[in-house]
Amino acid sequence: FCTTILRVSLIILNVSLAILFLSIGIVGCLFMTNRPFVERAVRQHWHASEVQELVDFVLQYDGVLAVPFIVIGFFVFALAILGIVALACENKIITILYTSQLGLMVFAQIVIVIAV
Repeated sequence: FCTTILRVSLIILNVSLAILFLSIGIVGCLFMTNRPFVERAVRQHWHASEVQELVDFVLQYDGVLAVPFIVIGFFVFALAILGIVALACENKIITILYTSQLGLMVFAQIVIVIAV
């Protein structure tokens, strides 16, 4: 009973992460291909003068920001889908692949934090 609840909870979490990171990847694609959309969106959502520096930064470096958004967004999306499949099918090989990818991602984050 507890494993079923845990499995369903993890599937719901992975679906949420898949949707979130797919949208981040799409925003990265929009940064790369549709500058007028980015300008409208940034100016529409951030009006206050205290965030003007952030608005200017986003508009100035939209192409540079696009690549990490696309790579990280679609990578985590694919990883979340792999997690959903691993949890739903109860396949040991896919589960090992999923957990090893999660481990590599955590290791990469630790390396980046130490390096920066």
